[in-house]
Amino acid sequence: MTEVLVNSPQLLSSEYPPKLDPVHAFALRLDAYRRQVEHEDELINHRISWLVSSAAFLFAALALISTSKAADGPLSSTGFRWVLLILVQALGLSMAVLVQIAVAAAHGRLNKLHLDFISQHEQDPTASEFPSVTCDDIRGNPNHSQLRRGRVPATWIPPLLGCAWIATLIASIVVT
Repeated sequence: MTEVLVNSPQLLSSEYPPKLDPVHAFALRLDAYRRQVEHEDELINHRISWLVSSAAFLFAALALISTSKAADGPLSSTGFRWVLLILVQALGLSMAVLVQIAVAAAHGRLNKLHLDFISQHEQDPTASEFPSVTCDDIRGNPNHSQLRRGRVPATWIPPLLGCAWIATLIASIVVT
């Protein structure tokens, strides 16, 4: 649909801004909305992927440090090992907190886009010619619970990993 709109004679005319009929104007707004939602979704996906990858790496480092039995080298010192354990756990916890903040910001942006689109969709008479891109129920009414359920993984992975880091931190302090 974007190719049809981009190659339309109205957009290729020399006048700027081009005068578009209402259907083309709404289709362009719909496409811009879709691209913004895709952008925010990709950012959330990247942030969660980075968090899970870094957590896997840090948990492996934590296991290596805590089970190391080297007689020589820097890990033979109990004090150095303890400091290294705390640093790895603090890094994992801080990454979980930072990703949670970033994901919450992206969800806030998605909420604003969603509300803006709904208000424009209700005001535009040509909107009925296009399918809704929001989470709607069978009758076409906005379904906010479906939207929230779709965000559950991105919403809960950072705090759950943060709790896991807190548990390892407490265990390290209690055990040593």
